[in-house]
Amino acid sequence: RFDLALDVQGLLRSRWLAWLSGAPERIGFESREPGRWLLTRLVSRGPESKEMSSEYKHLAGLLGLDTSAFEPRLVPAGEDRLGARRLLAAAGIAGDFVVIAPFTTRPQKHWLEDRWVELSLRLRNRYSWPLVMLGGAGDRVAAARIRRAADSGLVDLAGRTSLGEAAAIIERARLVIGVDTGIAHMGVAFHRPLVVLFGSTCPYLTTARPTTQVLHAGFPCSPCRRRPTCDGRHDCMAALEVPAVLAAGARALAAEGPRP
Repeated sequence: RFDLALDVQGLLRSRWLAWLSGAPERIGFESREPGRWLLTRLVSRGPESKEMSSEYKHLAGLLGLDTSAFEPRLVPAGEDRLGARRLLAAAGIAGDFVVIAPFTTRPQKHWLEDRWVELSLRLRNRYSWPLVMLGGAGDRVAAARIRRAADSGLVDLAGRTSLGEAAAIIERARLVIGVDTGIAHMGVAFHRPLVVLFGSTCPYLTTARPTTQVLHAGFPCSPCRRRPTCDGRHDCMAALEVPAVLAAGARALAAEGPRP
């Protein structure tokens, strides 16, 4: 039984899930999505900000919580950590590794597949760490293409983990690189060195920690969100080059320092 449900997406489906929870109090962000009646209270997203998690911090303040040291965290369940260890062990990974998260549900947020291949090869040559690719079941075909082109050293776990196991894998990663997707953003909650590639969506340029690096080409048409004007070229993502991503990864790792 739930006392409170928070909808931090503002989508019809997330409002519906809040209603299905049975919580008597259901609070969510205002948006143009239908289903306002599914919530008991709508709140604004707060002032426009380039600070990461600013919307959630604003919501926490409205709920009367202390936000002076606002730092969202994730704690994987024990069974998810065990599942992650088993998956990594089956792939022969015992030490440091890099996670790449190339996939989202919107193509305008994707980076080019050949860039992921080049990045994987160059990361492997630079650090000698294995790479783990995460994604959902619907990403398996694209993941297989990247895996074949990248040759050895890239472990394809797209569609082969639960969300909790994916989180537990990210928790153990030495470095996380991904597009604007939930799997990549988990790296922030786990304080992992992280590089996030933004294009069609609004980037959070103030990350509050140097271990999180944000890359964004800053095209005048961005953020177009779900209405790209580039005829499917996705110029904003194509403008992000592999050397820039490698350099951002090096900065994130340097900011964390050596592991004990």
